[in-house]
Amino acid sequence: MNAKLALPLSAEVLIPHRSPVRLIDRLIQFENLSGIVESVIRDDNLLLKEDGELEQCAMIELIAQSFAAVKGYGDLINGKSIGMGFLVTVKEMRFTGSARKGDMLHIAIEPAGETDDFALGEGKVICGDDVIATGNVMVWLPQKRPWKSS
Repeated sequence: MNAKLALPLSAEVLIPHRSPVRLIDRLIQFENLSGIVESVIRDDNLLLKEDGELEQCAMIELIAQSFAAVKGYGDLINGKSIGMGFLVTVKEMRFTGSARKGDMLHIAIEPAGETDDFALGEGKVICGDDVIATGNVMVWLPQKRPWKSS
């Protein structure tokens, strides 16, 4: 494998998001199109409440960005350029805990299906030993649109 693709790998290589909207730090594990992403909740996180607790909506974005990072890494190791994708649907979100400033989170991603136009991923946000959120994200993959110029 290319040394530039060795894990852990910075999320900046895998997703277009940049600070302050990038919530994930690095891809730490990848196997069979599944992966684990790491995120540290920092002081400058836009989705922190005044008391230092992370807003629940951040869990959705953590799963979506992690899914993008895992899919992007899969593209790279298969010799493709990283494809574009846009979050279109979030389903079955369950919040069972919370995260705070300074916490290290792990986001586990599993693929759940894909067509030419859409990909579905299942995500789990873990803080320490606790699963604090789960949900499914659907992403539109527009690279094969007929109106796109070559």
